[in-house]
Amino acid sequence: MRLISVVFFISCFMLSLNAQDKPEGKNRNKMKARMEAQKIAFFTQELDLSSEEAQNFWPVYNQYYKEMETLKKDRRKDRDVVLSDAEASAELENMIKIERQHIDIKEKYISKLKNVLPVQKVAKLYRLEHRFKREMLNKLGKSRKKRMMKAEKRN
Repeated sequence: MRLISVVFFISCFMLSLNAQDKPEGKNRNKMKARMEAQKIAFFTQELDLSSEEAQNFWPVYNQYYKEMETLKKDRRKDRDVVLSDAEASAELENMIKIERQHIDIKEKYISKLKNVLPVQKVAKLYRLEHRFKREMLNKLGKSRKKRMMKAEKRN
């Protein structure tokens, strides 16, 4: 029961944050909100967060996630552009700079998270992030495969 109430509270909080974002496609927002709710439920359950831990954890984690997403956006700019040697060299330097920033952010938030969660849960969190991404990619792949099979049957 405690888990359900924590997940519900956090899901409502995250949905309100998503509603404040810039408007995008309706389906994309729904999918993003659904994935966010799944992530909240997954982390809350796998980390066995108490209500108090969840209340302290999610604001810190959300800020961490926001900073990491900003770095990812910077990395994605103009990926398919043909570059001169000088531009490619500058791009490599920028890539290394972004990787250093990635590590700096991770170190900063590990320290913050250790103030709100036991160190074992913080260590487990980073493994769970990778596992969650893998599971979501598998689900997306299966979903796309089903859609393609349905489309082929119609044709």
